[in-house]
Amino acid sequence: KTDLHLSEKYFLLADSQGDIHSAHHLAMLYQQPELKNYYKAYCFAKKSAKNGKPEGEYIYANLLYIGRGCEPDIQEAYKYYKLAFDHGIYQAKFMMERIDKLQKDDY
Repeated sequence: KTDLHLSEKYFLLADSQGDIHSAHHLAMLYQQPELKNYYKAYCFAKKSAKNGKPEGEYIYANLLYIGRGCEPDIQEAYKYYKLAFDHGIYQAKFMMERIDKLQKDDY
């Protein structure tokens, strides 16, 4: 059994000590039912994305797209899906295509 609270404790400790890998893990943890806090998920995903972590870019884009922990921002989401895709997160391409289709359908 996974102890998400213990994971949270250690990822927060690592993050406070400057570990750039912990932020995207925290962003994922804060989307789990036991720890659900979309604002924290958004903040840590943004931190990870701004540090150029591909996983963080993708999580950040998802939160922006849906508007979890933040206001929805499709254009910013697209920008970070593109970065994530360019950094090897290939499922980001599906979301980029989805946004392209939505925008095409609006015209």
